[in-house]
Amino acid sequence: MAQSPTSSAKSTADAKTDSDDIQKQIAVLQNEIAELTRVVTEYGKLQSEQLQAAARGKAAQIKGEAEAKIADAEAQMRDAYARAEGAVRENPGMALGVAAGIGFIIGLLTSRR
Repeated sequence: MAQSPTSSAKSTADAKTDSDDIQKQIAVLQNEIAELTRVVTEYGKLQSEQLQAAARGKAAQIKGEAEAKIADAEAQMRDAYARAEGAVRENPGMALGVAAGIGFIIGLLTSRR
């Protein structure tokens, strides 16, 4: 069976319509992909900013704790130095004897190679 000229024109018009529909669908998909890319990029930036803020907060917290521990250690050292100084002032003879004993022991340990 041969096709009539009107049926051939109809199939060409249908093919043209299908092609136009496909082009429109492709354009819609491209726009949606562009929008998804923009949204994902924005989300990534927000996540990055949140993580940076959290890291800065944690660093500040750790710094504060370290400074407090340093101040505590300094206070303990000053207290120990004051107690040692007080003990030497109360018993200078014993302090001299202890220092001499420690010096003697260190001399023995270093002379034996």
